[in-house]
Amino acid sequence: MKSFVISLLSIMLAIGFSVGYAEGGLGLEEMTTEELVSLRETIDAEIKKRRHEELAASIQNPFIEIYEITTTTPNSAGGVGAHVQWQNISSETFKYIYFTAVPYNAVGDLQKSEIGGRCAIDLKSTGPINPGMPVDMRNVYLYNDRKDVSIYGGDYWENLWYNSSIRKAKITAVRIVLMDGFEIEYNEDEVDALFVAPEDSTHLEEKVSDYRE
Repeated sequence: MKSFVISLLSIMLAIGFSVGYAEGGLGLEEMTTEELVSLRETIDAEIKKRRHEELAASIQNPFIEIYEITTTTPNSAGGVGAHVQWQNISSETFKYIYFTAVPYNAVGDLQKSEIGGRCAIDLKSTGPINPGMPVDMRNVYLYNDRKDVSIYGGDYWENLWYNSSIRKAKITAVRIVLMDGFEIEYNEDEVDALFVAPEDSTHLEEKVSDYRE
């Protein structure tokens, strides 16, 4: 019991938490086990609240970079999947991330699945997704005066839509769930700012291969 009381006192002092106890002795020694547990829950809730306030203030800084979304060639049943190349550039670990995507044909007409009629669909990736995941490397190939930049990895989902006309997709929203349940959401206008060309990213490590004739 004594160690538990000391632990509570240390946490309260560390976060400047006050619940009206007298200075010099917060009366913890006289509290029952149930009262101490209740106090610990109150302190934990306060810590979580303060953390969420700090996260909310930092949302102006992007938590992710998105490099590309591509669709697969329709299979024999018309099934089309999607591949999203992105990176967690924050210091937080994600529990889940959801990319809302909509499909288009080759000339930019909005499409929907011929089975089920779905258009917009949430692409869910389950964590833990640590900082730097899932894409953290770009490959730069130098062919004399020509440069190609490619990245590998990311998340893949198959048979999202069944429509052989689908050739591309667009991400219209992103929702991130952190390990403690805090959520960050980006709408369509905000998503556009998350897209970064791989060669312009300061978060991707670089491997250069130089081919000369």
